[in-house]
Amino acid sequence: MAQPEVRAADSDRPNIIFVLADDVGWNDLTYNNPTSPIPTPEIDSLARSGVVLTQHYSHSLCTPSRAALLTGRYHINTGLHYVLAPGTPAGLPADIPTLPMLLRRDVGYRAEMVGKWHLGHAFASQTPTGRGFQRFTGIYMWDTDSYEKTFTELPWDSPIAVDWVREEVVEDSAPAAFPFLDGQRVRFTHYAEPRHATEAIALEAIASMERHVAEHSGEPLFLYVAFTAAHSPLQPLARHTAPCAHIAHSWRRDFCGVVGGLDEAVGNLTRAAKATLGENTVFIFASDNGGSPWFGGNNQPLRGSKATPLEGGVKTPSFLVDFSANRRFLGGDTGRCQAGSEFSPRYHHGDDQRVFAGLFHISDWLPTLLALAGAGAGAAGSEVDGIDMLPSLRAAASGSGDCAGSDGTAARNEMLLELYDAENFAFDESLAAYRFGRFKLVDGVLRDDAFYFESHRDRLNCSETSLLRSLTESVNRGVDWLFGAAKADLLRITLTHVLLQEQLSRPQKLGLVPTRRLYDLSQDPREENNLFEHWPQLSAQRQEELAAVVAHMTAKIGHFRRNMRRPQPAHLITPLDEWRQLTRVAGDCSANPRIPAAQCGFTHPWLNHSASTADWDDDVFRVPGLLSISDHSVLRARDMLLRGAVSLLLLSVLVPLLRLCFGRIPKAVEVDSGDKKKKKKDKAKGADGAAKGADGAAESGAAKSKED
Repeated sequence: MAQPEVRAADSDRPNIIFVLADDVGWNDLTYNNPTSPIPTPEIDSLARSGVVLTQHYSHSLCTPSRAALLTGRYHINTGLHYVLAPGTPAGLPADIPTLPMLLRRDVGYRAEMVGKWHLGHAFASQTPTGRGFQRFTGIYMWDTDSYEKTFTELPWDSPIAVDWVREEVVEDSAPAAFPFLDGQRVRFTHYAEPRHATEAIALEAIASMERHVAEHSGEPLFLYVAFTAAHSPLQPLARHTAPCAHIAHSWRRDFCGVVGGLDEAVGNLTRAAKATLGENTVFIFASDNGGSPWFGGNNQPLRGSKATPLEGGVKTPSFLVDFSANRRFLGGDTGRCQAGSEFSPRYHHGDDQRVFAGLFHISDWLPTLLALAGAGAGAAGSEVDGIDMLPSLRAAASGSGDCAGSDGTAARNEMLLELYDAENFAFDESLAAYRFGRFKLVDGVLRDDAFYFESHRDRLNCSETSLLRSLTESVNRGVDWLFGAAKADLLRITLTHVLLQEQLSRPQKLGLVPTRRLYDLSQDPREENNLFEHWPQLSAQRQEELAAVVAHMTAKIGHFRRNMRRPQPAHLITPLDEWRQLTRVAGDCSANPRIPAAQCGFTHPWLNHSASTADWDDDVFRVPGLLSISDHSVLRARDMLLRGAVSLLLLSVLVPLLRLCFGRIPKAVEVDSGDKKKKKKDKAKGADGAAKGADGAAESGAAKSKED
């Protein structure tokens, strides 16, 4: 491909491509766990040439993790403690600087995004262009059909809206532009993207790079690519399922196909980056949280899953690659760093791979990337929770030090993993989790504390073996079969992550099971031994040491709880029937024949800020008519029961009528036919023969009536 004379890759500031996968767990990539049944050759090849982070931690759900990534703050300091539900007014606060804003302001980057946002779009200020990106193409929400990009609440209803948009910051004030903050104007273009979501996101990202080189070659590029893969619904392309035929479990097999599509997309993306942006590019890969076994993911050998602060929910795959000659952006190439530890395995995939085994939190990426881009000290601000890990990563890349830091000391030794309180949580539960050195404290109700293993049959292989769990799996399969993966997905999420986990966690809420847990991850990386349960057997010295550790973590949690930002009402939503009318706007569905004209309505910001409001966040709490997710689920359940009762009533009336109308006609015909045949056959017989035939017919009719 012909290149302009001046390329963005000629800058001393590297182009930065950040790929965020969705719900990809510890056991879902071969480079990370060689025993994984999912082949990922493209991602494996990249990891072999980069620096692997073996203790990369996120929050346990996508919205909190994405907020931490873009703000450099723990989820509690963004106000976004939980996943954003459709119809919520909550979103990324307007007064918190974001990574794209800081890169643009302080270092002259251009910032674009492709893929999944999921940080709010009730107000235009919450959308990607409202939070610093100059161009965005993708979806606002989650759980959308990979082909139609539609969001469906109940599988028997029509979709609420199509979710695909292009946002562009425009310099002029054309009539089609939307009035925006600080004089900025943004044009929203809603259209039905016909390609599979994974392919569309990759190709749009490649188009962003090509457009950047053609139109903005004097600026380095920050490109945030947030794939919807491998989040449900599980809708892999056929060519990606062929390498997964060896997997017995159908959900796991479909998940494998979705990850295969992600792997192909990442390979295409990186090859295009080298061809367009050039070698002066740094590529980062991470996952937003652990895998969900109920939707095909797996975190073996770690315990737990997405939505829990156990290792399976928050310890995620991540690596970065410096495409430049001699890795000049990561400090040169002076040797290999061997940084295996008791926390994670050593990696032996080739001479180019390095390992960073120190603690790393997803909020660390903001100050780290600002430093990589050449921003001055303190550019991230004093309110961030993230730590600049660039010296540590450079030590790992170059082979100097011990891969912990330039001076041999760990840059990070502790982190907040989870914190929410019952009054601000959808399920009236409290939970806190903190990591300090090799210890982890988990205090509160865990909604899923099971172990999930690879299965060699078409059923989940799980330490939780109750009848309720097995029944829920069977119901989910039936729902999938009846409605299809996309239409059934939100119902499956409700059945599993709401109803099932509510029942399985009930013993904890009743005090029948301990809810305070302490793990020594150096000796117990699978979190099997709660040290509190073995406290009496510990020596007095050991008890004293652990008591000091617990006191430190408890004090830290208390500090964060007292000083955190006011939680946004992410669990409060506009009733979805009402929201359907508020959010839908017209768009172009001509390119996607899957979407009927009657369903061609797109989700769009539906609320306006009050002119008199000094604090943008105040408007979030003033939206009238909000309903909690749990209350909405109860109303929906009542609606479903009512529909079911009405259906049963109708069936109880219709079935006898149908039997009356159609059930007796064949019997009469059969008898008449039999009589005619008998008459023809027994013409010569007299009245006795006819009487016998009549008696036989009567007995037959009586038997039939008894059956009825």
